[in-house]
Amino acid sequence: MKKHISGYKLNRDSEARLALMKNLVYALIQHEAIVTTKIKAKAVTPIFEKLITRAKIDSIQNRRMVQAYIQEGDLVKKLFTKIAPLYKEVRGGYTKLTLIGNRRGDNAPLVRLSLTKKSEVAPVKVKEEVTVEKKKSVVKAVTPEIVKATKAAPKLVKRTGKRGDK
Repeated sequence: MKKHISGYKLNRDSEARLALMKNLVYALIQHEAIVTTKIKAKAVTPIFEKLITRAKIDSIQNRRMVQAYIQEGDLVKKLFTKIAPLYKEVRGGYTKLTLIGNRRGDNAPLVRLSLTKKSEVAPVKVKEEVTVEKKKSVVKAVTPEIVKATKAAPKLVKRTGKRGDK
């Protein structure tokens, strides 16, 4: 009978598991949302939440302790200046899991691991219209660029139903 078994092995040795967890934390800080398997997301969530809890109080000691795990200065800076201040009044639950579906190759359940609060709004692309009249450049209007549906989504491929096509 197995007792006192904790943590996820993820079918890796300890060095590969540590590297995987660090890379997932790096990606989560950098992109604020990642798509991974359900088990990996469950394994990385407590590590990331402890880092945010540590980063909520900006002191030299906390920076050094976070730096010992993250080891990339720009990610530590982003964690302390942009992500952690959003959660000053929150006492936990900094991440959320959203089920996406199953992976096509091995049917593993995929989830989106994301922060509950976004640090910054994505910038809107601005397109300027310029008219030239007798060696003068006058800006007429500034309008945001509209992305058409055909640009955003790839074209659907018609399936032939031949062998190997699922």
